[in-house]
Formats: sequence, structure tokens, C-alpha cells
Amino acid sequence: MTPLELVFHSESCGELRLINYVALDEAGLVALLAMRNAPQVREWMYNREEIALEAHLGFVAKLKGAHDTCYFLVLREQDVLGSINFKQINSETQSADIGLFANPNTKIKGRGDCLLEAIEYLAKEHLDLASLRLEVLQRNQRAVRLYQRNGYEQSGESYMAGESVLRMHKDLTVKTSEGLA
Repeated sequence: MTPLELVFHSESCGELRLINYVALDEAGLVALLAMRNAPQVREWMYNREEIALEAHLGFVAKLKGAHDTCYFLVLREQDVLGSINFKQINSETQSADIGLFANPNTKIKGRGDCLLEAIEYLAKEHLDLASLRLEVLQRNQRAVRLYQRNGYEQSGESYMAGESVLRMHKDLTVKTSEGLA
């Protein structure tokens, strides 16, 4: 069962609060949509079009019945750091595809690292996942460096709409020099 809300403490990021999209009120969903529709976020998405409120609310309504997909808003204190998601959650293979976007309206240093930490915490502690996969546009070098710095390795490359897309993965069971991955 995916939690509706949880709080955990990270040594590097402090207290992080994760709120499932399905637990957000309409005002929260409107604010989330504004963040997602910001040009600095859309430029890195496969769908670069602005999303209409009705479509956004319909998407969140469908999440209520989904067993293999979940989305969370991530906050540190009162600051919204961004959004994280899991798709194609597979309990048999203990794997999922992940995604994130940082809030373009805050300049909190290290928010990408905090979003990844939230993903990995949720993956290990609540979803019982052992491996994570993601795709990132090759031209988004800032994100590529973030993932590499956090132990994600390139596992392939493809093209979507004429753009190079890197596939990356991370095995959460591998020990690192800092402890568990």
C-alpha cells in the first residue's frame, strides 16, 4: 500500500515530507500544476505542452486506483522541493521507473539530491524495491550529472522525437563506500 503522507529525516536534507498527489486538495493540485507547467520544467519533459487543469485533475483521479504508479510532492519545512514519481512498480522484480522535477520557484541548493534521497527512501522502506530505472534527455547534462553523482549508471540510449534519451539504472542492494546504496 502506497502511503498518503510520510515524514522522514535525512542527515543531508533534514526533515522531508512526502505527500501523495491523491492526498492533495484542489489548491495544492493547482499549485503543483503551475510548477509542472513552468517553462523551466516543461523543457525537460517528453510532453512539453502546458497541461490543462481538467486534464491534470483527471490524471490525479486515475492515480487513486493505480497499483503500479504513485506521485509525491516533496517538501522541506514549508518549501516545496519538487515532485517524485514511480511508474511500472513491479513487486515480482522489485523494480520501478522513476522520475522527478525540481520546483523552479525555489533556489534551495541540493534539492535534486534531496528528491533522489526521497525516491530511494520510499523505494526501500515502503515499496520494497531493489532497483530503479529512469530516462533522461541527454542534453539535460545537469540531471545526468545528478544521477551519476548518486550512483546511477547508463544502461542504454534511445531516441524520442529526434532527441537522444539516456536510460540509467541503480541497484539499491549494492553497498557503496558510504554504506548501502
